[in-house]
Amino acid sequence: MINDIETRVMKLIQASSGGKSVSAETRLLESGILDSFGIIQLIGQLEEEFQISLPGEALTPEHFATAQSIAGLIRRTVAA
Repeated sequence: MINDIETRVMKLIQASSGGKSVSAETRLLESGILDSFGIIQLIGQLEEEFQISLPGEALTPEHFATAQSIAGLIRRTVAA
């Protein structure tokens, strides 16, 4: 079941990737939807969208593997 955070993350990814279709489980790096530059752009968009500051130690490929993993990172950051 996709939640609101995942939906918002997927919309940001789609917008930053030129409208490429993604699901919560799409492998973003492996599929080429995101690259290192795309991740940097997405981080700024996520911080603005969710009014958070992502800690540097959380910025790993594992956390940006899927929209679902990004949503989990956001939930943990908001809860901290």
